[in-house]
Amino acid sequence: MLARICKAEEKRIGARIAVSVIDSSSGDSWGYRENDQCPTASLIKLQILCALMERVKSREIDLAESIVLRRRDLVKGSGVLRDLTPGLSLSLRDIAVLMTIVSDNTATNMLIDRLGLKDINTAIESWGYVDTVLWRKIDFRVDVRKPKWLGQSTPAETSDLLARIACREFLGKRFDAKIEDILAGQKYDTALPRLLPGSGTWRGADSDIAVAHKTGSIEGARIDAGIVTAPFGRYVISVFVRDLKDNRYHPDNAGIVSISRISKVVYRELEKRL
Repeated sequence: MLARICKAEEKRIGARIAVSVIDSSSGDSWGYRENDQCPTASLIKLQILCALMERVKSREIDLAESIVLRRRDLVKGSGVLRDLTPGLSLSLRDIAVLMTIVSDNTATNMLIDRLGLKDINTAIESWGYVDTVLWRKIDFRVDVRKPKWLGQSTPAETSDLLARIACREFLGKRFDAKIEDILAGQKYDTALPRLLPGSGTWRGADSDIAVAHKTGSIEGARIDAGIVTAPFGRYVISVFVRDLKDNRYHPDNAGIVSISRISKVVYRELEKRL
């Protein structure tokens, strides 16, 4: 099922696709090129969020701690902080939420500064992930097409982390729930959730489908990974599309559409199985 839809989408859009799916109840998994090392774009903000929460759990950091936005912090690209006035004071929680739900680049660099690039990577390694790396802060003075522009990961490692969060086996019930709650606020909803049942009504409080996820977009790549809560159970899905010719930052980008089509097929298949 998975290989068939992925191969069809690769042929349709002329790109390379890698996917990992995990049933968070049974641990059963399905993959297609799931160990491919891929550029993460903003998906790496998931790992930054997790590294923050780990430090909060250990009481090294308090989410109520305030950081002042400085002019030198401002970074172009996604987010809202770049349009606000330097001198604004924000809590670490608010910075983490902005980094996640609107993929704020300025917020991301503020968190990298607070946590430390080396310490973030040490945390990722301690979780058992050898193919996931945060290379640097977001810097558009560097060519975004460079292999080590921001981060790399694999669908397998990304899904494993999300599955541990979904099962409350990463940092425990309290902090894993905090991570998932933040991911559930994602505002870029045109990929994984796009074609799921309900014609968009999953966004409403009365929906029985929820998607807690993090997206990534960069020249040549589109990514979305998250936890899906459906009437039949919960599962994790990570879809990486790279070598993409369509570089439009638009909901109908070919990579985004492919992710939504793969997500729909996976949902329907698991609905029959689970």
